[in-house]
Amino acid sequence: MMAMMDKERPRGMGRGWLWPALALLALLLAGCAKEAPAPAPPAAPPPEKPKVVLEVVPEEQWPLDGQGRVLFTGYYEPILAGRKKLSPPFTHPLYGLPADLVNIDLSQFGDDLPKKKLLGQVKEHQVRPYPDREAIDFGGAIKGQAEPLAYLDDMVESFFLHIQGSGQVKFPDGSRVRLGYAASNGRPYRSIGPLLVAEGLMTKDEMSMQNIKALLAQRPDLRRRVLAQNPSYVFFRKLSPEGGPLGCFEMPLTAGRSVALDRRVFPGLAPGFILGTRPTPGSGTAPFGRFIVNQDTGGAIRGPGRLDLYYGSGPEAGLLAGRMKHAGQLFFLAPRRR
Repeated sequence: MMAMMDKERPRGMGRGWLWPALALLALLLAGCAKEAPAPAPPAAPPPEKPKVVLEVVPEEQWPLDGQGRVLFTGYYEPILAGRKKLSPPFTHPLYGLPADLVNIDLSQFGDDLPKKKLLGQVKEHQVRPYPDREAIDFGGAIKGQAEPLAYLDDMVESFFLHIQGSGQVKFPDGSRVRLGYAASNGRPYRSIGPLLVAEGLMTKDEMSMQNIKALLAQRPDLRRRVLAQNPSYVFFRKLSPEGGPLGCFEMPLTAGRSVALDRRVFPGLAPGFILGTRPTPGSGTAPFGRFIVNQDTGGAIRGPGRLDLYYGSGPEAGLLAGRMKHAGQLFFLAPRRR
């Protein structure tokens, strides 16, 4: 800015401006001398603000895996073709919030009960565990209880949309709807990866979203048993198609900067810094480091040793997110402890 001001300042003005300027200054001073009020007493100094000094709190000070490592994975917002109504082969519903799903806060029933919430189903005047994925997808357990917000033509894509927690569905008329997480059935999340490894269908090094999709496309006979391995089921709500998907704090996510962590362990909406390895387009990897914000969570993100990095929307983001599986370092900024 100073260089620009020097460049634009007129030069060669001479001294013809000096006497008129001095005359104007004298008139102003004379007016001020006549009308100037009595000097005010000196103002009291403002109270000293408390000083907050930030320090980096390394991940070794969090109770991680004992070796100070965090497993970095990735997630994204899928954009999938769908239908608004049941229309074969679009027969796999994405459900809204069921009418019979109840959320129970045990602490409201007595001070001696734990502060824990349960999700269940009211049936025959009793609260029971809500149906699992097997019962919902293959047994029709909640037909008539939840409104289908859209239909997909692939059960596996529906399964992974549940894991991502949000996505967009495009319709033939060009319109689209963004679906965000509303609730779950309260069942624990269980990864399907260990089952595939135990049965020799895939090795740990081969494990990725893309490879799982390819396997289940080639072996449709495996779909029911493999997908039902995860009893957790997600219900959705409609969101604005503008901007990005919402994190657990109802704020839009930012690709490459928003991360999902366990809310029970890490401070929400806190800034941090990560160091690690990321996948690059193609099949390579590259070291990286960047500032992030803890803005989301997920059923699979449990414990202090897990971090999920949001990659954005669409297929390219999905390719990178599906290959993100590397150990890294996590740092938070926090007030220095005295």
